[in-house]
Amino acid sequence: MLYFTIASFFSQTVNDKKIDRINYLKNRRKKIDSLKKIDFLSKEYKYLNKNFSINIDSITFNKGVKDFKFISERINKYSDSLGVVLMIEMKDWNALRIAEYRITYQWKKIGYYIWESEENSKKLGENLGFTHPYRFYEYLYNESINSEFKLDLVEKLKKRLETKLNTAIKTNSYKEFFNLTFKESEQRKLAMELYYEKKGVKNHKH
Repeated sequence: MLYFTIASFFSQTVNDKKIDRINYLKNRRKKIDSLKKIDFLSKEYKYLNKNFSINIDSITFNKGVKDFKFISERINKYSDSLGVVLMIEMKDWNALRIAEYRITYQWKKIGYYIWESEENSKKLGENLGFTHPYRFYEYLYNESINSEFKLDLVEKLKKRLETKLNTAIKTNSYKEFFNLTFKESEQRKLAMELYYEKKGVKNHKH
């Protein structure tokens, strides 16, 4: 009887922990989905100007490093300092990661989606009125935008994809299509090869 009582207790404890874990993940996902809706590129920051240049005094910055347990020795480039500033501003690691990803988004990455050089990607984006590369990314993935430029771009990329893969391409959304162009980008694959070669990693997937 004692055995079954103990077994039942531990079984209930395991189930409770499992339920708590599931609820935690659900709430975390809900929070992240909510954060993703924030326009971090238009948000007003205390220590960042409109071009996202950092303007903060050393006392406040160093306090942020200490309070949020950043490793000061590893803060040696803009993105590192940006992470500290964003954490001081928002005090949330998930918000920091999303905002930092968008703020530091580069034109060369746009090139991976549209199979153009970094320079040409920037020119195309600026011609469309985008001053920041992430705005171009949002434009590509927005299912409700069907501009003449975008439709023409997709059609040309589709032909290039079909030639490369030697098969007909059929996608149901811009997200699906541009995920495929990104995956098949030779520029991206080369960049990954160089990155892993520098890191000394072999037999990686890209």
